[in-house]
Amino acid sequence: MAERLYLNGQTVVDRVLSAVVKPGDLVVDCTAGNGHDTLTLARLVGPRGRVVALDIQPEALASTRERLKEQPYGGNVELHQMDHQDLEELDLSGARAFVFNLGYLPGGDKLRTTRADTTMRALQSCLDRVVSGGVVTLMVYPGHGEGTREHWALSTFVKELDQNQFDVVRMDFPNRKNHSPYPLIIQKL
Repeated sequence: MAERLYLNGQTVVDRVLSAVVKPGDLVVDCTAGNGHDTLTLARLVGPRGRVVALDIQPEALASTRERLKEQPYGGNVELHQMDHQDLEELDLSGARAFVFNLGYLPGGDKLRTTRADTTMRALQSCLDRVVSGGVVTLMVYPGHGEGTREHWALSTFVKELDQNQFDVVRMDFPNRKNHSPYPLIIQKL
């Protein structure tokens, strides 16, 4: 039996971020959650970079703050308790990457999820601010009610993006059951 290739949506997102984000960049974690993406971004931008992480839930920011203690670049991370739909309140022009991990906080209340309407507003704001060559990545979880709504809203929206301004890649797992999570990656040209 052949060795199984370890490939999942988060692995793909991490590889894309590693290829695009450089030391000194400005990057944004739009859904900090438990801080995994925030930590990855902090490592990629290094001590001269800037990471802005937002989450509406105080317990998510507390978890992120705790995770950042594990690495030397925690001082370059700004945590904001706010909804991602309000990110235009922050000066984020020139960001190299915006990262979303949609759904609910792992280990948290499964009834508190990201929502299609706020995610779409946030996504449009990110596409307006990301630099040429930069990316917006979204891990989409269509396996619950609001996740299904986000999936359909995003699917419709990205089909309409101008191909001369954006490349869009969506990785599906067609042989998996139960509405497998998938990455959606948008690069500004």
